[in-house]
Amino acid sequence: MLRPRRLFTPQLIDLFRQWPWIYPRGIAPSAHEWVLRSQRKRGWYDGIRSDWYEQIHPAGVLICEPPAELPEQAVGPFREVASRRYPAAFVCHFSGAQLFSNEGLVLTSDNRVLAEYYHEFNIRPLRRAIRSKPFGLVRSQVRRVAEATGLLAAPQGWNYYHWLFDVLPRLHLLERWAGVIEQYAVPGNLNAVQRESLQLLGLTDTRLLLLQPGERLRCQHLYAPSLPGSEGCTPPWVQGFLQEKFIPLAARTAGRGPLIYIRRGSGGPRPVVNEPELITRLGQRGFHAV
Repeated sequence: MLRPRRLFTPQLIDLFRQWPWIYPRGIAPSAHEWVLRSQRKRGWYDGIRSDWYEQIHPAGVLICEPPAELPEQAVGPFREVASRRYPAAFVCHFSGAQLFSNEGLVLTSDNRVLAEYYHEFNIRPLRRAIRSKPFGLVRSQVRRVAEATGLLAAPQGWNYYHWLFDVLPRLHLLERWAGVIEQYAVPGNLNAVQRESLQLLGLTDTRLLLLQPGERLRCQHLYAPSLPGSEGCTPPWVQGFLQEKFIPLAARTAGRGPLIYIRRGSGGPRPVVNEPELITRLGQRGFHAV
């Protein structure tokens, strides 16, 4: 008996979901508002069985006391960051959402970019970044992912600072769902330090979904934690998570090797303006500059 041919193949469906193709359908500034709107469209019963949003930590304001003997050239920049707001931390579940590339850009099932999961820092606004590349997010081949996936990848997530303060703390937000998440989406070009840090937190290579540059994936179940906040403004829950997970380990190995400070030098992109004085002070505390 011959089976009738399907008019719409999965490949065609994935392509149609990217309509209007030249650009995404729009930018959703709030994941919470998009989820609520989606639930209202579905109606009460279907709405409570669909996507959801849950806040884990409230928003707040971080106040930094000025350090002792603050150099004169650092007074102005310090005033800019002395008091900063950090956003509420939350987790969303999306069914049929899509991931693009290796920086964790999330597109909803109706092809809208969720602004809270992607930014280009102070380079350019998100809308301008999207508009600068017509057809830039469209792919003829979309990889389908059936496993429940937790999102860890973040903008500039391969950078050591952003890996430590933006990527790893999202594991804390996903702790309640650790038993149902089967794999975690991370940048595909992980180095040895990043892999070791994941292993210390209980994630082996077999549980990693490696995201490749320019690749588009459709996730049947995506658990997407929010980004912790702006660079230089680390929320208290992030500090607590990193201290709990890594400082006890460091304490167990303390005293087994020399104290080392790695010079940045004056020729790098972000030099330490008072590095000679810093090295002198650290030398008095037993550090060796290399």
